[in-house]
Amino acid sequence: MNSRKAKVFDYDTKEFVPKKWCEIKVGDLMKVHKDENIAADLLLIKSFDNKGLVFVDTMNLDGEVKSD
Repeated sequence: MNSRKAKVFDYDTKEFVPKKWCEIKVGDLMKVHKDENIAADLLLIKSFDNKGLVFVDTMNLDGEVKSD
């Protein structure tokens, strides 16, 4: 998971650029898309939902097993 890439804001180019999870540091601004797996704790500062809502599934953290 740490070798996967995430979109991190580059303050020099003013764009979100791919960066490996293992290279992400505290304070980095990231863009997370719907249904994207994340490998770190994040502070959500904006949602593009009309009501500003977001759903975070913690099943992998809690050790739950998805049943069909």
